[in-house]
Amino acid sequence: MLWIRLTEGRQPGRAPTLGTGVRRSLVLVAVLGLLAAVTACVAEGKPPEASNKPTVAARTRAEFATAAVATRITGGSAAERALLREILAALAPTHISQLRLERVRGGVTLQAPRGSLRSEWESAVVGEVFHDRSADQHLPHVLTVAVGPVSWLTADASPRPPHASPQSSAATRRTMRRLARATGARVLELTVPAPDALAVVLRLQVSNAARFLRYRLAAALVTATANESRYEGLYVEVDDARGVAWASGETRLGGDFYVRPSLAGCGPIYLPYPSDVVVTPCPA
Repeated sequence: MLWIRLTEGRQPGRAPTLGTGVRRSLVLVAVLGLLAAVTACVAEGKPPEASNKPTVAARTRAEFATAAVATRITGGSAAERALLREILAALAPTHISQLRLERVRGGVTLQAPRGSLRSEWESAVVGEVFHDRSADQHLPHVLTVAVGPVSWLTADASPRPPHASPQSSAATRRTMRRLARATGARVLELTVPAPDALAVVLRLQVSNAARFLRYRLAAALVTATANESRYEGLYVEVDDARGVAWASGETRLGGDFYVRPSLAGCGPIYLPYPSDVVVTPCPA
């Protein structure tokens, strides 16, 4: 069963990996005001390096640092490394410290270290684009994308979205700005890079995170994810004066989300908690 661990002080809980279909269902649950049980099935017979098991770990405030870094690329061929650099340049600035290509039977696996939710989202986006564009260039097949302790099978990714265009990029940017205006939040960051299809980043600043999560975020997510099938990924973050209150990073491979423990009762995504975990009521 999927669950989030709540921790005290400056060690906020991290939610498990969620697929796009699961995420869409959870958002619908929030909009309708229903509570649903969510279960996760782990497929049998996957190779050791590929697992979709949920991860449960803590994040410190420092792990949400937004400073971009130069990415070190190791392993693989010159052509593969050049392709990765091209994808990273299209996403720049990024927060991925390292990417490693490792030969495995039948192809390669792309590995990135665990880091901030933002950097892990970027790594997954890079991985799925690298998989598609490697096939276009007849490079070795990318079998898995591993980010920290989590690995995704590229065969399980949702369908490849259409290539980005200046028109689709501009339209998406307009949609996200309208979304932000409708919520009353201030836009901290809005980028729509195109490493192949669109990869959307929207960071919002609010004065009262509890009220925003409880009354505004669900509707905002419905609008933000309306065209999700056209994106390589969608990263949404809500900040207040204390830092990150809520964040979600979805890709075609899977996703993750974070909520500050004191705000876990505010929604809009609900997970079944262990019986020994007490979720405090939303302070809004």
